[in-house]
Amino acid sequence: MYPIFIRGKSKTDKGALKYVFHEKYGQYHLPPPGVELNNNSTIVDLGTNIGLTVAHYKNLYPGALVIGYEMDHDNFLIAEKNCSKYKNVYLYNEAVWVENGKVAYSKSATDDSFSLSVISNKRMTEVKSVTIAEIIRKHGLQKIDYLKMDIEGAEINIFKAEELGWMSYVNAVNIEIHQEEKMRAEEYIEILTVNGFKAWKDDKHWAAVLATRNKL
Repeated sequence: MYPIFIRGKSKTDKGALKYVFHEKYGQYHLPPPGVELNNNSTIVDLGTNIGLTVAHYKNLYPGALVIGYEMDHDNFLIAEKNCSKYKNVYLYNEAVWVENGKVAYSKSATDDSFSLSVISNKRMTEVKSVTIAEIIRKHGLQKIDYLKMDIEGAEINIFKAEELGWMSYVNAVNIEIHQEEKMRAEEYIEILTVNGFKAWKDDKHWAAVLATRNKL
């Protein structure tokens, strides 16, 4: 394990440090039970924050390919610092969205809480956006062994989109549902089930859905 950097006054960073690295506090970012990853696995972390989850994945699976996306530039810079010593890690300061282009977000009082919008104003920060399909294309991925998705409420737009072909590349999913969403866990479960997954609400996390691809 390499040294970890957090913002000293950030309660969010301190909380993330506890939840990611201490088993008794949840480790909600890990794959669903029964999913076995190894050094040949491909992990895509959508909503990397300050890179703690990526660092943990690399300590558990040192040879795995880990690709992370984080839309907030401040978080991204710390994530780069936290992951700089790990090989086969690729981080991007981009928002995951339903279209390739640009989106805007406003930052709340906390370090990792945002409001994503396609409409920008002077109080919002613009950032490049990318679809999951484009991530797969850009990296030439043949499969994603594990996809973790915690992207500040954009999940609902992605799952409601007509194009869900990217799901066929994915073997296991962990989705965090945000309080402001109108979409319920049952709706995610239904969409995942239709697309070939066994899906269920996480019994450890109040707002997460887990899924594994049904075996043929």
